[in-house]
Amino acid sequence: RFAARPGVNPLWVSFALALWLTGVGNLTLWRALGALKLSNPAQALSGPETAGLGCLLLLGLWAVLSVFAWRGLVRWLAVVVLLASALGTYAMLFTNAPQPPLLWGFAGSLVAEPRLALSPLLWITVLLLGVVPAAIVWRLRLRRGHTVTQVLRIGLVLAVSVGLFAACQAQWGEALRSKLQQHPEVAALVS
Repeated sequence: RFAARPGVNPLWVSFALALWLTGVGNLTLWRALGALKLSNPAQALSGPETAGLGCLLLLGLWAVLSVFAWRGLVRWLAVVVLLASALGTYAMLFTNAPQPPLLWGFAGSLVAEPRLALSPLLWITVLLLGVVPAAIVWRLRLRRGHTVTQVLRIGLVLAVSVGLFAACQAQWGEALRSKLQQHPEVAALVS
């Protein structure tokens, strides 16, 4: 019965990855926005502005990841992206690694201080936020499709996501830009 099922289109995997990276991959951003709302409600992002920021991140990520939504490529992309996101989330939550570029700075501190690599919290974070989701993606049965059909689907998703991104940018872009310029430490957390 399992073999008779058609499988999942790789575009859905790219959407799930974009959703995961928007939510879990930017956990420190969402925490900082919540803390800003509690400490300074007048300068914090409103609910619609926060939703707009989430939409911008989701649509931008989906536009980029949809280009790689091919049966033989999306699994490898998921592994790399999920492990990098897990390392970045650990670095931003539990260490004082330098912000730009975060992952390279954290990798350098892992090499310089090998005891950081022995941290149980690092391994738990990488396991829960990187390895487990990557294993789930790896176990998915992906649909085989015709190349032309997949190119058309990717083109449609790319056009729709870029169009919606532009609409969200027109709606919330200026307000987000002005409020995030007031809080550059929050803006730097977009990972």
